[in-house]
Amino acid sequence: MKYNMNFYDIGLRYVMGYLVVMLGFLTQQVWLMALGIPFILIGLMGICPLFKILGIDHNNFEDHHSKVMVDPTSKTRKDTIRKIEQNAMANAS
Repeated sequence: MKYNMNFYDIGLRYVMGYLVVMLGFLTQQVWLMALGIPFILIGLMGICPLFKILGIDHNNFEDHHSKVMVDPTSKTRKDTIRKIEQNAMANAS
């Protein structure tokens, strides 16, 4: 499956999940602990079902990676920049 959450979304889910579980543990309320577990599981999977239903995709790793990655077959930096621009033009059309 394709991830639809970025690093910050995943981190936020972990923090929220652990805080809710710990709050439930400290107050001895099982329902509160159970409420935090889905946040942790969603963070582990990297896929938010609500994002999927609404068509939201915060995972921009592929876009960022393709812009930053240097082509090892290029002899100069200008060749690399030219190839990146050509790929961007091809993807735009």
